[in-house]
Amino acid sequence: MGRKFLWTAAAASVLLLGALSAQQTGALWRDQAQLSGGTITSGRLTVLADGSENYPWSAFGGTNLATGSMVQQPLTISIAGEVGVSYQLQSVTQTSAELPVVVTAWIVGSTASCPTSTGAVVPEPDGPVAGPWTAFPAPSTGRIVPAGTSETWCLRATVGQTAQPGKSTSVTLHFRAEQQP
Repeated sequence: MGRKFLWTAAAASVLLLGALSAQQTGALWRDQAQLSGGTITSGRLTVLADGSENYPWSAFGGTNLATGSMVQQPLTISIAGEVGVSYQLQSVTQTSAELPVVVTAWIVGSTASCPTSTGAVVPEPDGPVAGPWTAFPAPSTGRIVPAGTSETWCLRATVGQTAQPGKSTSVTLHFRAEQQP
């Protein structure tokens, strides 16, 4: 019985030490603090391209475009709803690499500031507000604009030097928008 008692006493002391160390460790991880109330702002946010959420931009294209040909058109971006927004042209993707195009973007004061073309070389826009950008996202920090306003983008696609004859491509513009307080 002496040995059994020693083993029981040893096991009890190990369990007691384990329980005490867990209590000590647990106390180090407890904390609480009172936070003051915050403000949550919500509202409707809609970004429209020429008045539409999904805008099929058929004017931004051409036929029989050769290397170096340009297509340049204005696109009006409107911020509808009750909240301001930070937005940017996140990316530009093409459906085919066989007809590479380089997209250049500016923000201009009006549609009249963006000379249009469906193939001919045209001058850069008059008095750009921001840009030009050929790498995206653009602008890198986003444009902060209030609700109920609009901006005109002047977009140019230039056919690349490695374009193959008889090929076609579609360009998709991906905009990103974030609500502002």
